[in-house]
Amino acid sequence: MEWTIGTILAKIAGTCLIGLAVMVKLPQILKILKAKSVEGLNLYACIFELVAVTSSVSYNAANGYPFSAWGDTFFVAVQTLVIVTLIYHYRSNTAGGVLFAASYLITAYLLMSGLTPMAFLMAYQACNMPMVLTAKFTQAATNYNNGHTGQLSFITVTILTLGSFARVLTTLQETGDKLITATYSVATAANGVLFLQVLYYWEVTKKKIDEKSTVKEKEG
Repeated sequence: MEWTIGTILAKIAGTCLIGLAVMVKLPQILKILKAKSVEGLNLYACIFELVAVTSSVSYNAANGYPFSAWGDTFFVAVQTLVIVTLIYHYRSNTAGGVLFAASYLITAYLLMSGLTPMAFLMAYQACNMPMVLTAKFTQAATNYNNGHTGQLSFITVTILTLGSFARVLTTLQETGDKLITATYSVATAANGVLFLQVLYYWEVTKKKIDEKSTVKEKEG
């Protein structure tokens, strides 16, 4: 690789994004654990997101792209798996969550072990954009129908929106892969919709959560 100011900045930005990604969904996880509730979170949206980010990880790894270009996606996948498992748990289906996690880990290993043909990984990555849109707009529809965003974390949504936009720039610089660039562009727009919803429903959501907290305190 020829080192230019652009590639150096892309490396630095990519490394910073990986650092952020290590804890990007931690606010969401902590919010769930604190409330002991997954109200407002759509299970299928989270599963679609997990499937989508897993396609990116397996495709990038198989192509031998530098970890700085996609490492954040790996950490997002791990944390999304935790969230999916928590949703199962707080909906009284802990066994289902454990079974899902085990099945996912086996599938992820097969995708990233070199046993999966590149042709399949390319097709899988091509499906990433509709999966991302399905995941984000399923959650957006849930927010709209509920009239609030429930336990959806503002910090996590904000970081995901800014991070996916930054990834568009670093991907163009580090890999030039048009398929991945398009995927991150779609993710930026979809995350932006959730970001705007969190802002729009902010007061209603706060009131809803406060009411539930008051009820729990009285019951306690």
